[in-house]
Amino acid sequence: MRSKKFLLSILATVLLLCSSCGLSDGSSSDVSSEEDEALLSVVDVVGRTADEAEKLLEDAGFTNISIEAAEGSDSKFIINKKNWTVTEQDPSAPFEIASDEEIILSCEKTEEETEKPTEKPTEKPTEKPTEKPTQPPTEPPTEPPTEAPTQPPTEAPTQPPTEAPAASYYGQSGAYSYYVLNTNTKKVHRPDCTWVDKIHDENYATIGSLDEALAQGYSPCKVCKP
Repeated sequence: MRSKKFLLSILATVLLLCSSCGLSDGSSSDVSSEEDEALLSVVDVVGRTADEAEKLLEDAGFTNISIEAAEGSDSKFIINKKNWTVTEQDPSAPFEIASDEEIILSCEKTEEETEKPTEKPTEKPTEKPTEKPTQPPTEPPTEPPTEAPTQPPTEAPTQPPTEAPAASYYGQSGAYSYYVLNTNTKKVHRPDCTWVDKIHDENYATIGSLDEALAQGYSPCKVCKP
């Protein structure tokens, strides 16, 4: 009888211990899972500007971010985060920390080489000094000054200037005192022939007698028949 009671007490003790172990395991697993959910992986922001690094960490869920000048930096105050570059971060990637745990970014100031003044010193004036007038000063006249006359000045007269008056055609004997030669057509004419007026100056010549003209190869005109 005693042995039976003793076995029952041992069994009850074992069941109590098992139940207590099960509860402790469940509570510890719940706590660890909550801690795992609260941890975030740190993002590597070294080499980025301070403003870019801060935005990347905020987008990752971190809320406690400190930005400070690195040791040995000439400037100790960070005014424009775009002019500062992250050289070191604590903690660094890929550590996992809580979202509200502090992340310290050490930065150095970069040279502002590309910064330009708002007003350009070489700005040109709005009005051009070399602007030309609306009307060109060298505009040529409407009528050319070198226009040639309608009638050429070298035009030869229709009547030869050496033509003798009708009274001088005849000599004392009543015969013609000279005859007219056309050096172009090789014709000999009487002075009063109608074709004499049509002979050009460069082809006009006179001769003393008809025989001399015939001897030089001239033939008599068929109109005046000298």
